[in-house]
Amino acid sequence: SITREWTLTDGSRNTTSNTQTITVTACTPVITTQTTTQSIIYGADASFTVAATGDNLTYNWQENTSSGFVDIVDGGFYSNATTATLTITKPTVAMSSNQYRVIISAGPDATVTSVDNVILIATKKALTVTAVDASKTYDGLAYNGGNNATYSGFVNGEDETVLGGLLAYSGTSQGAINFGSYVITPSGLTSDNYEISFIDAELSLGKKAVTVIADAQAKTYGDDNPAL
Repeated sequence: SITREWTLTDGSRNTTSNTQTITVTACTPVITTQTTTQSIIYGADASFTVAATGDNLTYNWQENTSSGFVDIVDGGFYSNATTATLTITKPTVAMSSNQYRVIISAGPDATVTSVDNVILIATKKALTVTAVDASKTYDGLAYNGGNNATYSGFVNGEDETVLGGLLAYSGTSQGAINFGSYVITPSGLTSDNYEISFIDAELSLGKKAVTVIADAQAKTYGDDNPAL
């Protein structure tokens, strides 16, 4: 506010004093582009952006995880929480459905809030687990287990150590004894952030080489051949 005082003196030298106070109120910002729901696949970044008109604008992003909106501070997943664009670095699938809004201010009693039905949609990243082919030579023992697996689709520098469960094997290979080809089927792994697909491998069970050696025999000329 601005305060000014003045004094008036008339011809009889009488004086009159007065005070005037001028209060300047900031104009409420106007949102010209609302923020919108963002969809990402796990491993990607997400951002929410708003556009507004007004002078000396400040921004305060908020998040609602189910129990009401709270202020976001920079750190962890979040950055630029006091700008027109909030950045969420590689959010997890567990953050899907969280709501986001921003409070924009041009001064005391001059604020506006963006729509609060904007959400993050984070879906699982595809991950392929491929069993490794195996082979063995017939030994009369049943085959069990597998020959490990390869992985395709990890992001963020992650590897199989982030997966839950245990790698298991099934299929016609389990208990196989005799010569032939059998299926090794991987399974058992789980993840909150990856959609896992399993690909079978082949077990090749080969024949065991057997050498048959006849017994040496002798005979005298004119005698019958010996039994073999």
